[in-house]
Amino acid sequence: MFVFFSAFLNRFLSVKKWLLRKKHQVELARKRGWRGYWVCLKGTTLLFYPCDSREGRHVEAAPKHLIIVDGAIMQPIPEHPQRDFIFCLSTAFGDAYLFQAPCQAELDTWVNSIHSACAAAFARHRGKTGTLHLLQEEILRLERSIESDHKLKHMAELQLSVVSESESRRQIGAQIAAWEENLERLHCEQFRLRCYMASLQHGELPNPKVCVLSFTRNHRSPT
Repeated sequence: MFVFFSAFLNRFLSVKKWLLRKKHQVELARKRGWRGYWVCLKGTTLLFYPCDSREGRHVEAAPKHLIIVDGAIMQPIPEHPQRDFIFCLSTAFGDAYLFQAPCQAELDTWVNSIHSACAAAFARHRGKTGTLHLLQEEILRLERSIESDHKLKHMAELQLSVVSESESRRQIGAQIAAWEENLERLHCEQFRLRCYMASLQHGELPNPKVCVLSFTRNHRSPT
């Protein structure tokens, strides 16, 4: 049966479960085969309809799966070893899915559309309408928080280098670990919002390696 979709975006995509979060741990999904679906983006929900053709001629009336993308991050995966036009969806719940678009133009459309939907939801949750301005303000606020936590962490590391009493060292070490964890959260949040802003402005997405490198710096052992 043919189904008419009043959706923000609907296309055929190949989909693959990749990572799932279980009990505060990220694991490889057990069933990681590629499946074809007619995928519809409605608001911040992705709906997956079984279909038998890339043209969507015979699409089932009810979706088989759905993914909430509110707070998600999209990243193209050009280095995928076997397939072209791959992108990754990382949800706010810690799960990750791989998608294959038929061409680069559709890959870019999906990334920009989902990021734009997430940006609109981000503003709506805060009762704001100026999405781009709100993102800019929030990114600056996060930058100030990152700088402040870096300074506090550095001061604690200096203190740790001159303290010898074991209990004091344990307490300082716990404070440093807490700042490291918070810095990771702040960097991830800032990266996510920069992705949204880039998509709204039709610009280049930020490099995720910068975010990963910040984690590496945070976890270097104090001397």
